[in-house]
Amino acid sequence: MNEIEQIVLNAIKKDKDYLNALKKQLKDTNPFTVAVKMQDDLKDVDKHRNLYDTILDQVDLYKIANSLNQKRPYNKKGAKE
Repeated sequence: MNEIEQIVLNAIKKDKDYLNALKKQLKDTNPFTVAVKMQDDLKDVDKHRNLYDTILDQVDLYKIANSLNQKRPYNKKGAKE
């Protein structure tokens, strides 16, 4: 499991209602089917606001903004072509 998947898993674990719903689904069907349903279900951001808030709390948005602000060598003034 990669770092992003671990962050999402931990966020789901904090949302007890959603976690219980997923566990119930997993008793009745296979993980692939549950994953497909999760993919559609998680598109409803308002319904899962706490989940998204937990995920964003784990992310350093300052680092992301800095990364986006970095200039590529070919964009710098005076760079060789």
